[in-house]
Amino acid sequence: MLITEINAFFQNHPLKEQYFAANEIVRTGTAAVAERDVLAAVSQCTVSTDEERGFLNAAIAEQTIFLILNPEYLTGCYSHIQSIGSGGESRRFTANSSPLGQRAAALIAPLLAKAAKVKDTPSQPEVPDTPETPDTPEETEIILPPVIPLNRG
Repeated sequence: MLITEINAFFQNHPLKEQYFAANEIVRTGTAAVAERDVLAAVSQCTVSTDEERGFLNAAIAEQTIFLILNPEYLTGCYSHIQSIGSGGESRRFTANSSPLGQRAAALIAPLLAKAAKVKDTPSQPEVPDTPETPDTPEETEIILPPVIPLNRG
């Protein structure tokens, strides 16, 4: 995401003054870190629509202001975000390895939920259109339904 796009994002944002109070070098460098943070968090996601791209870009911009206002996250001294909920989904961030701000985490929650649904959807076995009829009973093959693993917490 270009710094000009992030600057445009903050033109009508409640934290506009704080964002533009940082000089251009700080904003550009912080935006690069923010983009890496967000892209790492959604690395297993496929962004396929303009709406999803909009959420991803908004998350990068929100992570940028989060890092500007909380520079301790740039150095790894996190304040432990416990969890974030958005759109009926919840994601826990209890480890020190999660540098995302709450708004960025909320904005990528739909992408993560979509990726989790795709990952959890079992693939269907290929079924031929015209099954062959065996000539003898010995050639009869028993076809069982696919096994679906269940993981309980």
